[in-house]
Amino acid sequence: MDASTSVGKLILALKQQLKVKGLHYRDVAERLKVSEGTVKRYFSGKGISILALDKLAQTVGLDLFSLAALAQQQNVTEPWLTKAQQTALKKSKSSSVVLNYLSMGFTPAQLAQEFDLTDQMDGILTRLQDWGLIRRVSANSVRILVKPRSGGKQDDDVREGRIKMARRFLSAIDLHEDDCQWSCFYARLSQVSVGRLREIMQRFSSDVHALMKIDIEIPPGEVQWYQLFVGAEPSSRKNILR
Repeated sequence: MDASTSVGKLILALKQQLKVKGLHYRDVAERLKVSEGTVKRYFSGKGISILALDKLAQTVGLDLFSLAALAQQQNVTEPWLTKAQQTALKKSKSSSVVLNYLSMGFTPAQLAQEFDLTDQMDGILTRLQDWGLIRRVSANSVRILVKPRSGGKQDDDVREGRIKMARRFLSAIDLHEDDCQWSCFYARLSQVSVGRLREIMQRFSSDVHALMKIDIEIPPGEVQWYQLFVGAEPSSRKNILR
């Protein structure tokens, strides 16, 4: 799919709306009463028509004109996060956290209340803007100007940070707590099923982020933050018999 074409921009806007609403291709297929393969072809830009685009727009609560307006507003050529920007974020945990949740749809006011950053928020937003990461549109609205880079050393740094976070979580978690939800078991899987397992794990992450977006307007006193860890590692038959 060529993202520089008008159709490509419309499809990218549709994909973004699917993420916002927590919908997957299978959900779209059910609503349109077509196969999931047909939906995947549509979103790859193959065999797409104005009629199909209109029907796809309706699955996310838009008409074709609204979708076109949304595609026009979106910056589909956001630059990658540079190494200098990522280095700056590593030195400021609060700025990194704020940028992360701004990209999920939280407003500056919500984050200031959520993390008790009222006195610091203006400075954080100023830093993020100076680093070229956001543009302040109004007192409580920003536009994200970058997207994460995939591949290379920068991703290695991000991965190491996530590994450290996971190790802290696994070393501190209390499995006896009633509020701790967990499951641990062995699974016997073929290589094909392992591929499907990866998809299930990715879908789980997307579904949880969709739940966050549903609850985004709920005040801090009525929600609870949860740290989640989802993982799978090859094992042996000897481990099962231990």
